[in-house]
Amino acid sequence: VHKDVVVNRFFGIFFMFFQSGQIWGNLISYFVLKPSEVNGTNITEKYDKCGAEFSEQEYKGVDVSNAIDRKTINVLCIVYICICACSILTVIIFLDQRRKASKDKISVMLRHSVKLLVSTVKHMRNINQLCLIPLTIWSGLEQSFLGAQFTKGFVSCTL
Repeated sequence: VHKDVVVNRFFGIFFMFFQSGQIWGNLISYFVLKPSEVNGTNITEKYDKCGAEFSEQEYKGVDVSNAIDRKTINVLCIVYICICACSILTVIIFLDQRRKASKDKISVMLRHSVKLLVSTVKHMRNINQLCLIPLTIWSGLEQSFLGAQFTKGFVSCTL
């Protein structure tokens, strides 16, 4: 199998899980935070401002009193902590165990780690690598902003 095929497949699988994380997080938040009962009051005014018509300025003007009790917050935190623990266990189980195969002493492994660190720092002299840093920062900020806005407009707004 050609190296490019393996790399492309890896990145495809990685980004499938990475991008679906927002969906799974919103679904978990919705099912944990959804109200158990709906009052008979007129709440259509609140929902008119949700979804594609979401405007944070208008939404802040609407009286929204959906205080979440401490028990629900604790349940949500426990669910997310369990998911994090499962992901850590998955990495530990399926990651190649290079240290078991290596019979080197700690000092040899430490020297190897320092060489890797120096190699990484030297790589930062490359102008192409330096140009990637602002793009990576921009991408992270953009994803966090858009994820927060989507969650506010489509998930939190309707709760």
